[in-house]
Amino acid sequence: MKILLINSLFSNDKGILADRYVPPLGLLYIVAYLRRYNQEVFYIDPLPMRIDDRAFKEFCRRLKPDLIGLNSVTTSFENAVRLAHIVKDACGAPIIVGGPHASALAEETLLRYPVFDFACIGEGEITMLELAKNRAYHKERLCQINGLAFRDGNHVYTTAPRAFIKDLDSLPYPARDLLDMHAYGSMCSGFFAKKGLSTTLLTSRGCAYRCGFCVSHLTTGNVFRSHSPRYVMEEITHLRGKYGVNNFAFIDDTFTADKERTEEICDLILKERLLITWLCETRADCVSERLLLKMKSAGCGLIYFGLESANPLILKDMRKGISPEQARQAITLANKVGIKTIANFIFGNQRETKNTLKETIRFAVSADPYIATFGFLNYLPGSMNYNNLTRSYKDRIADWDGFGFTKAAAFRKIPALAEHIHVLTLKKYLFLAYLKFYYRPRIILRLLKGVSSWPKFIRKAYRFVLATL
Repeated sequence: MKILLINSLFSNDKGILADRYVPPLGLLYIVAYLRRYNQEVFYIDPLPMRIDDRAFKEFCRRLKPDLIGLNSVTTSFENAVRLAHIVKDACGAPIIVGGPHASALAEETLLRYPVFDFACIGEGEITMLELAKNRAYHKERLCQINGLAFRDGNHVYTTAPRAFIKDLDSLPYPARDLLDMHAYGSMCSGFFAKKGLSTTLLTSRGCAYRCGFCVSHLTTGNVFRSHSPRYVMEEITHLRGKYGVNNFAFIDDTFTADKERTEEICDLILKERLLITWLCETRADCVSERLLLKMKSAGCGLIYFGLESANPLILKDMRKGISPEQARQAITLANKVGIKTIANFIFGNQRETKNTLKETIRFAVSADPYIATFGFLNYLPGSMNYNNLTRSYKDRIADWDGFGFTKAAAFRKIPALAEHIHVLTLKKYLFLAYLKFYYRPRIILRLLKGVSSWPKFIRKAYRFVLATL
């Protein structure tokens, strides 16, 4: 069977913060898994491959795949629909859509967008393989595939949930051989100290925390599962030897959730004397000075912390599970050991007021992360925030365009979410936050020292300003 997997996560208005695209590891894991079972798999990523719609349609027409898979997140779901129509017109093959958006709204997706024939709910490796082997697509057989939704006439059937893969070491490495590694980078490649290629690594799945705005549990679950330190080391060695990658971004939800495992990974890096640099994302309550020192010695140069707010009540509403004191301590410890930090803050919780926004901005400046980012709270399908909306609010969302991090579209469509503040005031304070944080001589000098390409810097700054207006 010919299977075509399409990355739909990038559309023409993306890439505000990065000039390079990020490898879609979820899709590439599925490619590798299908290959293991002798399936003929093809992969296409239109923007990084510089394939326009006309060439994309012609490629699909010539390939004549038997099954097509697309990934989806809410912020680019409309692009997934657009690409699905192109490929359906080209070859007419059945299409399965997966990812957080399809997992959250499987029935609605199949009824509202008939271009999709199936929806994958949760992890995709085993579900895609079983669907590929079930070429007849009879209702009785489809009902036996867990983690699947399919349309039969005007009715959508949803099968039993798919159990999450426990032994992640049993999975093959993502099929990076299908990528032009030079066209892809990490989300923060500009922060790496070493020259050369950078890429992403996923060393665990599942997050035990349930932040109210997050949807990662839809595809990876709430139980933390991880690759062994030895597996991680072997994948790093493989990427260095085959592609010359020396810079890595660990994109786990919480890389240091298991501190002992993190230390073991660092110990192996040091033992093998791998001269690499890397960054990761974690929580403020999942680091210690001892751990940060070990990470620094093993090449960690940057940590991304989701701090969200400086107001305890808002943090409680978000179910963030950290205090402002823990957030400040994490930044202080990272600064002490010499690891740069990115602190993310979210504006627009239901209790948000001008005073809470000012409180968060003051905190961001005084905590002194290397970089601070500010954005609007998104009500992504499947999140606690979205689930708590009344039906009338949900019905106002006619499309999913504009759900990006710095976009206010969700507030325009659901104006009563932040009860005590208007969306225009939120936008004003978003701009003010960036002004207060970055318009300081010390920060300006810090940024200018890190500029490697002035045209690229100006281009990024221009696009980012446009996004916040």
